[in-house]
Parts: sequence; C-alpha cells; structure tokens
Amino acid sequence: LLELVQKAGEQYVYPASQDAAQAGNAAQQRIREIFSAAGLQISSSQVLPSKTEKGFERIPLTVRADGDLLAVQSALAVLSSQLPLILISDMDVQLVGGLQNVQPSVVPRLAVQFTFGILKGQKRGELPFRCWSSSTQACCAFWLGCGSRPMGKCAVCAGNRQSL
Repeated sequence: LLELVQKAGEQYVYPASQDAAQAGNAAQQRIREIFSAAGLQISSSQVLPSKTEKGFERIPLTVRADGDLLAVQSALAVLSSQLPLILISDMDVQLVGGLQNVQPSVVPRLAVQFTFGILKGQKRGELPFRCWSSSTQACCAFWLGCGSRPMGKCAVCAGNRQSL
C-alpha cells in the first residue's frame, strides 16, 4: 500500500533523480509546444533558478506570448491536464493596442505573461528530517512534503519526525 501511495504522488512531480535544469527545460519545451498548438506566438520563455519549498524543488518558468482569447483559453485547458503538474503562479493579460483601437469586426489580440512553477522531488539526503510512522513501521509515503515542518508530529501521517 505504501508503494502505491508513493507512485500515485510521483506522477504529479518530476523525479528527484532528474536534474533541476533538465526538468525545467522539459517543462519549458512542453509549454512552448502547448502554446504553439493552441495558436499563441511565443516571444520569450525562460527557466529560472529553483527554490526549495515544503520539501520540493520549485522550478519557476516565465513565458510571454500573444494571440487571441480562444488561443489563450485553449492553452489553459491543455495545461490543466498535464502531468507532471504545471502550476500557474502568475498571469498577466493585456489587450494589444488598448481599448481605443478595438474594432468590432477584428478579433482582439492579447499579450500574456505567465509565471509557471513545476515541482521536482528531493532526494532523501537533501532533507533534514524524515517521518517515521510507528503504526506502519515505515517511513511516511509523503516524506517529501514534511521537510519544512518543525520537529514533532508529521501533518501527513502523524508519525514522529526524526533528524537525518
């Protein structure tokens, strides 16, 4: 059962064994493909340095693109079904040319800027703690999510936290 729970969670994050730059580049390529297929023109994309957050490495990405509203909606619909998850941290949408230039017969163009985040697991040695559940006599399946909590009971499994 413990292995099933771990495998279920693994589909949402990039593996801990993968380099952060590789995971960021893979996500960037997927996002570019999704945006292009939806009809958006990408003007820039960038993978930013990762940060440790709640036992994961969070890898931010920025993407700037433009297109019509239908293209933006299509891209968002496809992004919502991606695994590993692509999280939207920030989204800025502006009407190209402003409201004064909108003509009813022309589909308005939008300039969009996204900040995305992807999560990468951390190797056990990268965390200062581990969870030990006395009821299962095993390490918590969600040990990744417990790395930033103070010593005491794990919020996921109620096991005792131990320093590594």
